[in-house]
Amino acid sequence: MIKELIYFIRFFWVMGLIVINTILVFSIVFFIVVAKVFFSKTSFNTFLTKWLVIFSELWIDNNNKLVKWFVPVRFTVTSDLNPTKIDVYLVISNHQSWSDILVLQNQLNRKLPPFKFFLKKELIWIPLMGIVWWAQDNIFMHRHTKKELERNPALQGKDLEITQRACAKFKKDRVTIINFVEGTRYTGEKHAKQKSPYRHLLKPKTGGVAFTLAAMAGRIETLLDVSIHYASSDPTLYKLLSGQIPEIKILIQTVSIPKHFSESDYNVDNAFKVEIQQWLSDRWLAKDAWLDQQSKHN
Repeated sequence: MIKELIYFIRFFWVMGLIVINTILVFSIVFFIVVAKVFFSKTSFNTFLTKWLVIFSELWIDNNNKLVKWFVPVRFTVTSDLNPTKIDVYLVISNHQSWSDILVLQNQLNRKLPPFKFFLKKELIWIPLMGIVWWAQDNIFMHRHTKKELERNPALQGKDLEITQRACAKFKKDRVTIINFVEGTRYTGEKHAKQKSPYRHLLKPKTGGVAFTLAAMAGRIETLLDVSIHYASSDPTLYKLLSGQIPEIKILIQTVSIPKHFSESDYNVDNAFKVEIQQWLSDRWLAKDAWLDQQSKHN
């Protein structure tokens, strides 16, 4: 009972400080967003975008410090990342909870170009944050169900069209595109429903990766494959910030992307579709094996 009370107090304290940090930083960011809309067709918009990045990275820095100061969690990282002047990265990761975003930001902020996330369309309605994520040119996706596609076949491929249009904005920018390629958070129920061949992962969705590479017209040459393992079977944000997850193990692997991946058409080139699906499947098999090994050490 006392331990549960300590967990609750710690979560309330840390989350409260994160909310305060968010309100303070993004209150300023909101005015930058309004100015970006007003000056959207002028050169001043570029200047405003730089300040948007500065304050976004500051917000992440502050959150990272709060976790470091108040949350008893140990990050055990194995990485071959050697930050250089590479302008564009594609980051893929397994996805288990909201904690994943905090972990990725904790490990990669300022080491890589500014982040752009693939987000569910519904998240744009989150107060304050939604409008800021929109202004940062994050990619909002609407995952259509099978029933929706059956009722309206015209919706088929719409997500990929959105990916292409969104990535077109980044063709001249330094950017890190983060994609949870499973498309949704892992649960045992989803795993069983998919009949996933992996023990700890859902099936990866290849189309988004292929279209991102094509839309960036050869600028993405480096993939960061991130694997996240929590010392908890249910790594919710509450458990993380309350101190119930003693350790997070992270594997960061740098992978060269074959050049022809950005030159092939996923929609019409069946040989390429099979090749990139196998390429991503091989990454997932290796990730699954690593996660299985970490699970045995718990």
